[in-house]
Amino acid sequence: MEKPAAFVDGDVKAIVSVPGWVEELGTSNQRSATTPIAAWGSVPLLYRAVNLRCQSLSSVPFIVFKSETESEWPLEDSLSNILYNSELALMLSGVSYLLKIYEGRILKKVQWLNPTTVKWNIEHGENVFTQKIGEKTYGPWGDDEMIAIREPSMTQDIGPGQPPAQVALQAARLRFSMDDFTAAFFENGAQPMSLITTSGTPSQSEMERAQSYFKSRMQGVVNAWRAIFLRGDIKVQTLTPELSSMEMPALSSHIVLDIAAALGIPRSVLESDAANYATSQTDMRAFWEMTVRPRLPLYEEMVNGQLFGDSLEKYTVEFLPENLDIFQEDEAERSSALLQLVNAGVPLQDAMAMLGYDPLDNIPNPPETVQVIGTEEQEPQPGIQENANSELRKWHKYHAKHSKKKK
Repeated sequence: MEKPAAFVDGDVKAIVSVPGWVEELGTSNQRSATTPIAAWGSVPLLYRAVNLRCQSLSSVPFIVFKSETESEWPLEDSLSNILYNSELALMLSGVSYLLKIYEGRILKKVQWLNPTTVKWNIEHGENVFTQKIGEKTYGPWGDDEMIAIREPSMTQDIGPGQPPAQVALQAARLRFSMDDFTAAFFENGAQPMSLITTSGTPSQSEMERAQSYFKSRMQGVVNAWRAIFLRGDIKVQTLTPELSSMEMPALSSHIVLDIAAALGIPRSVLESDAANYATSQTDMRAFWEMTVRPRLPLYEEMVNGQLFGDSLEKYTVEFLPENLDIFQEDEAERSSALLQLVNAGVPLQDAMAMLGYDPLDNIPNPPETVQVIGTEEQEPQPGIQENANSELRKWHKYHAKHSKKKK
């Protein structure tokens, strides 16, 4: 709410149309929720949601190939750190910039650039990037030196896209206001705003002295339990509604749902308050399956296309989310189902297609121990069955690492 035209800071004689605590909340500290970045640093729920996305994505296992041979990660910066910073920038600003650093013609490292300091322009049909820090401008850089990935946008084709934290900003602002109101309420001794009236026509100086008296004795935590006895006809009327009537729980629930939806995180995962273990596992699996896993092709394209696409040494990176613990149970079930189909006489290629496996491409065949076991004439033999399962799982792990075609 804007101040009336008659209001001047420090002029206590003017009538203010907003409560005094509103002014104090806006100037008491450096916290704010005016932008996604500011809200991330001020609203714990949004901070947790964004960091959960970054931490989860950067923890996905991966394998590096040099040409067709498995290799070590070649850069000084770890891939997990690159992924974390890139996802953080995308969540908060809608774009991420990474500057490639060369020694001679060899790519040695990448430097993450603060997206709020970088400008992305088009000059003569080509992308041009510059960075301004203070009064100094760095660059320009072209596509051969800069890696740029962005969130989708329906308003512009270059530069920042639509950051998810911007979509959640209104909910973050509401959470911020609720927290600040509650904090200020208790900092002032949990005293609601009150109207004090008295009979007669006291002078202005008497009114100011009475106001000062009540402020010094009723405000602040140290005065929360103070009792005051007065003479004369004094009436106190509470103006601030009771906290119980402000729908705080309902608003909090609404805020959590909005932030969780914008960031693609199930509510039970964001709040860690699942009703039971089964619900927790289901929601956690949904988070990895529907939010983290679909995000990986974006970063595979970034690394294999923009980072290593024109390098002399042909490196490629392949993410292996199926190796995460959250997916291992399902992979074991699929391996068991594959074994049963093969034992039932279904050709291996057909059985793999039925269970959603990629087609084999120069991959060793499953071990010879996978055979028809337990026909009507012969009861299943536990030792043989266990060995077959073990060998098939070993083959499946090999398949998980090598079956995808390299970009």
